[in-house]
Formats: sequence, structure tokens, C-alpha cells
Amino acid sequence: MQRIYFNNAAAAYPLAPGVLEAVTQSLQSYPQIPGREASDASDSLEQCRKNMARLLSVSACQTAFTSGATYGLNTAILGLGLKQEDLVIATVMEHNSVLRPLACLEDLYRVRVEHVPLEQDIQLDENVYDKLLAQRPRLVIMTHASNVTGRINPVRLWFQKAKSVGAATLLDASQTVGRIPVKPDELYADMLAFPGHKGLRGPMGTGVLYVSPAIQLNPTFVGGTGVKGDVRRQPEDMPTRLEAGTPNTPAFAGLNAAVLHYMEHM
Repeated sequence: MQRIYFNNAAAAYPLAPGVLEAVTQSLQSYPQIPGREASDASDSLEQCRKNMARLLSVSACQTAFTSGATYGLNTAILGLGLKQEDLVIATVMEHNSVLRPLACLEDLYRVRVEHVPLEQDIQLDENVYDKLLAQRPRLVIMTHASNVTGRINPVRLWFQKAKSVGAATLLDASQTVGRIPVKPDELYADMLAFPGHKGLRGPMGTGVLYVSPAIQLNPTFVGGTGVKGDVRRQPEDMPTRLEAGTPNTPAFAGLNAAVLHYMEHM
């Protein structure tokens, strides 16, 4: 019986051409431990970082690798240093990868979280959003496209408004990177998170968090980095600041193949 796969909002299938070969080659090669080897040890990881930065038109050093969008969104939300009575604006269209970290902030630190509702035409209510902006939020979070309906939100306009009142902006681009052009600067996004296994058709367990140079996140996960081992705290420089532990280099080798394939055919 022929099987037909429809759940591309959760994980794309089939993988992009070249992904399987890149992962296999990496696994069959000597282990690459970034920061702990000579010149070419982190080649595949850094090539992936450079190509990902090229795709987004951002600086490679501001592009941190994660295990997926969930990890990236948590890092952005929990690392911003929000405190009691700070206001965060999100929408009712957000994924649990946004809603649950926000719930943690509400419970632990009494951060205020407001969700923009939908109007009868299933559009986000801009009047409610404008009223909330008047309260000068610290952070505005929006999903670029719904994982349920596929509707693309007016991110550029809404984030531009958010910036005008001094808010930081976080874009969940899980459903759009690899499917439509996504440029953080053009969308007024200070931070952007997405996985490698959806629109780009790369391996599961890979993701990216872009952070503007204007934002300095507190690390939410610390440990080995392979560099500056004599420093007591997590190194300050990006992307090492947000990348603790040994990365899944074979998976990112596969993601690099996926990004290259996408850019060649976009």
C-alpha cells in the first residue's frame, strides 16, 4: 500500500538532496570538535553557519546553532532578563514553544503576558495590538505563519510599530524559512528562531537562533565551549555565548547540504 506524507508543518519529507550523504560522510570521518581541533576541525559547522547567515542576510557571528526552534525560542524568551511587571505581547496564534516559556515567566517572575486575539475574519486584531503597544512592552513575539492554518502574519508592520515604542522583537519563523524569503532586518526582527527540519528539509535536531548585535541575551545553558576554558563564566562573544556543549556536527553537515540545495533552487 502506498503511503502519502502530509505532515510537513511538523517535519518535512523527503529530506533535501545531499543531506543523507553529508550526514553519513561526517559520521564516517574523524570526529569534529569545534574549538578543540586544528584549523579544519569545525569546517562543516562553520560552513553551515556562513551559508545560513548568507540565506538570512545577517552576520555569521550573530547566528547561533540550536537543537531546534523550541530551544531557540526558549533561549530568546528566557535570556532577555524580563522581570516583574515587564509586558510581553504575543498572539493567540503562537506555538507552545512560545506559550510555555512565557507561562514560566508569568509563574516565576510575574511577567505580564498579553495575547492579541483574532477578529471575526480570522485576522489578528490590530486595534488591540495598538492599545497594548501604548503600554510600552519589553518584548513582542509573533509567529511568521501559523502551523495550523498557514496564514502569514503582517510581521513587518507590527514589528516596525513595536520598535517605535522601544520593544525587542522575536520572530518564530518555523513555518517560513525555506518556504518564503525571510530577512530579519527587512522584517524589523531583533531575534529569529527556526528549525532545520521543516522548510529547509534538513535533519531533525537542528535549528538556528539569530540575535541582533543590539541584543545581548543571558545564556540559559552553560558549559563546555572548547575555547576560553580558563574563564569561569560562559564566554561573552557570540555565538559561543549561546552554544554550550558538543554540537551535533553530523546533523549540521546535513543542514548545510539542505541550505545549499535550497539556495541553488530558490
